[in-house]
Amino acid sequence: MKPMPLFAVVVLISGLVTGCSGGSGGNGSPSTPSLAISAFTANATQVNQGQTATLSWTLSGTPTGLTLDGVPLPVTQTSATVTPLRRQTYTLVASGSGGSDTKTVTVAARGLSLLAGDPNTSGTADGPGSTARFNRPIYVSLDAQGNAIISDQSNHAIRKVTPAGVVSTVVGTPGLSGYLNGPVASAQFNLTRGHAFDSAGNLFVMDAFNNVIRKVSGGAVTTFCGTLNTVGTLDGAPNIALYNFPNGMTIDAAGNLIVCDSNNYTIRKVTPAGITTTLAGTAGVQGSVDGMGASASFGYVEGPVVDSAGNIFVGDGTYKTIRKITPAGAVTTVAGSAGLSGSTDGLGAAARFAGPVQIALDASGNLYAADAGNSTIRKITTAGQVSTVVGQAGVNIAAPGLFPASLYLPFGVAVMPTGDLVILSGHAVFVATAP
Repeated sequence: MKPMPLFAVVVLISGLVTGCSGGSGGNGSPSTPSLAISAFTANATQVNQGQTATLSWTLSGTPTGLTLDGVPLPVTQTSATVTPLRRQTYTLVASGSGGSDTKTVTVAARGLSLLAGDPNTSGTADGPGSTARFNRPIYVSLDAQGNAIISDQSNHAIRKVTPAGVVSTVVGTPGLSGYLNGPVASAQFNLTRGHAFDSAGNLFVMDAFNNVIRKVSGGAVTTFCGTLNTVGTLDGAPNIALYNFPNGMTIDAAGNLIVCDSNNYTIRKVTPAGITTTLAGTAGVQGSVDGMGASASFGYVEGPVVDSAGNIFVGDGTYKTIRKITPAGAVTTVAGSAGLSGSTDGLGAAARFAGPVQIALDASGNLYAADAGNSTIRKITTAGQVSTVVGQAGVNIAAPGLFPASLYLPFGVAVMPTGDLVILSGHAVFVATAP
């Protein structure tokens, strides 16, 4: 028989050794089981403010480290009691020789809590939480990062509040009024009211006492449209259009600014090119008539919001109603009854308001109105059902706590993606969690 080549003998012996070591009687170490968090749950997704929730978990594998929100725990621990702040997300991390795993769970603490400022003390200070100061903040929106952007009207500035409550100034010099274009740090405004961001991140601001709309882009401020200190009603190009105390503002899907020209009693539209037209109402004609375009009439209108279909909703403070303007210009009254003030909840015309200011919209199409005259936040469903969700009519003090809590002259409201509300009340910013 022909002798076997040497390299084949080596391969054969190697294969025999490998086969023996992988068998049940071999000397190899068993593989380490993978580490995983099999479950991480809370006994309640909502509790009342100040109450506790129990978080529980199970693990597979053998952990050598376990942390909850960065705090080390015994690896044998399987639950923890927590007291959530507003809507709080807890993070569990298990680690060991089998790897690591991370899970989260969120619990909401229902109630009204202070985010920044002092409701009873005005000022200009930036900073964290209750050390910051505002002066009659009126309109609020949310940027893409979840920060609250605020028109701090009597400070003549736009301020930012992070989800953690840290306040900074976006543009303008708090406490200094005027009219000056240029770098954001030196620009001046005279009563900042409505504001809106376009899809490119440009910020538009109502400069109400100067009767112009300003644009903040690339670190600088310019005048977008209107004529400084000139009151009027003209539609047209940026340097021709005239306004009379442009107040609330929002932006539609096409990038048009929707403007409540409050002292003209009209709803105006400004295209991305700066061309102004009048959508509804007739300048100088005050009333509560529903109808098409110029045949409709308004009182002092504020706080517009636009839904996904292009419908505009505004608060009519003069006539204590919530009005709707379709893209075609048809005006209807969706809640309240013209000229009748009150705090009654109910369906459509049966409900009563006492001074709706800013209107906000949630993901389901429900409206929220800052009803300043009642010191409450009202909810209007898509069916027109009105309810009071935060505050108590006639109780005019900002006092956080369990719902209904109480507010003082709430002028601004915005809806977070979670459904929680950011509310401007007095000189402060509040959060209503799970209202």
